[in-house]
Amino acid sequence: MIQSVQRAAQILGVLGSGSPRLGVTEIAERLGLAKPTVHGLLRTLEAHELIAQDPETGKYSLGPGVLQLGNAYLDGSELRVRSLRWAESLARQAGEAVWVATLSGTRVIVLHHVFRPDDTVQILEVGAAIPWHACALGHAIVASLPAPHRAAPHRTARRYSRGPAQLTSS
Repeated sequence: MIQSVQRAAQILGVLGSGSPRLGVTEIAERLGLAKPTVHGLLRTLEAHELIAQDPETGKYSLGPGVLQLGNAYLDGSELRVRSLRWAESLARQAGEAVWVATLSGTRVIVLHHVFRPDDTVQILEVGAAIPWHACALGHAIVASLPAPHRAAPHRTARRYSRGPAQLTSS
């Protein structure tokens, strides 16, 4: 692996996993890297609009380039393209929200989301990454895999236990 690319990916991962804005010191501490190394990588990522720096606080967050990459991923999904029409129809007929998703490693990635046809406030879930074993859709996807491929997700899921409000590593 190319170390600088790996580190840049780790920075994006840290910025995309909870805290909306982090400073150089916080990122360096979380990754165990030197501040000058992190600063140089942040400048490079910022030049490509993958991150943005808040001019008032100096802290960093994900940038618009990440959204563009995510949209390109969605646009390239044949499953999403093929499901657009029938997902709308299914939501109307069932009176429920419809998710179209794919299994990516240990997570279900929502590729398309049609809202429930009612007047309740709803949040668009496209792009959500949910551990496969934490949602019914994930269980349905894994159950539909060919038998030899079903074992890998189950081995991973055994490492997690359900807590009162979240999944935690055991």
